[in-house]
Amino acid sequence: MRSLSSQLLPIHDFCQKMNFQKATFQKAPRLIFHGTYHKMGTVWWMRVLERIADSFAMQLQKSNQHGDQIDPTTDIVFANHSHLPLDPLGDFTGSHMVRDPRDCIVSGYFYHLWTEESWAHVPQETFDGLSYQAYLNSGDQNSGIHEEIKRFARYVNDYGMRDWNYSDRRIIEIKYEQLLANESDVFETVFRHYGFTDRAVRKSLKMAAQCSFEKVTGRSLGQPNQNSHLRSGQPGQWRSVLTADHVDAIKDSFGDLIQQMGYEANDNW
Repeated sequence: MRSLSSQLLPIHDFCQKMNFQKATFQKAPRLIFHGTYHKMGTVWWMRVLERIADSFAMQLQKSNQHGDQIDPTTDIVFANHSHLPLDPLGDFTGSHMVRDPRDCIVSGYFYHLWTEESWAHVPQETFDGLSYQAYLNSGDQNSGIHEEIKRFARYVNDYGMRDWNYSDRRIIEIKYEQLLANESDVFETVFRHYGFTDRAVRKSLKMAAQCSFEKVTGRSLGQPNQNSHLRSGQPGQWRSVLTADHVDAIKDSFGDLIQQMGYEANDNW
């Protein structure tokens, strides 16, 4: 973890922080990094890490841009595009979560139909002056998903998803689908990878449980709500939504990424 000094924090707060860290980490604390991508559990993980930061007197910093500078007092870095160069972070431990890109496209399409995020309401020449959201709502689902595939393809290139090192030993790799299937075991593995003590792991697991799909939405996994950021959450929904033309477009644009992430062994899907 990046060094702290009493010059950066009032001495009382500094001492309190050190006491919390001794109770949280088995060894010397290190910076915690978590990286993910749009529609790959960003809100879920942010809720969990915010609770952990609050409970353990840790400083959490959210990073949105490649050039973001990490504050020296930061204890947890949340990179919602996994865009930060890792070596400048120094001695760190971390996690990285991915989701089947085909489900991300389906989830993204339905979310972008109603989202209030400002970028989705900006008029664009590409869409003859319509915003992205207005364009999606002006057409049918087939054409909208094709546009979402194009958008995801740009996202793949802009944030170097193919270039990510999926075997970096400092970082534990998580699949969204695995986490849904066994939240407690996966979160425990991650928290132990962070270096948490047994007591801190138990406490963190309780906080993570309060952030589950069912707890947050009041719905069972797979029960959809079209106007919710957490629409369905069900893995494999792409099979009932994407057409053969959609599948071909994905294969042509980033089918290799789906194999790289371990969701398919080849392109025969």
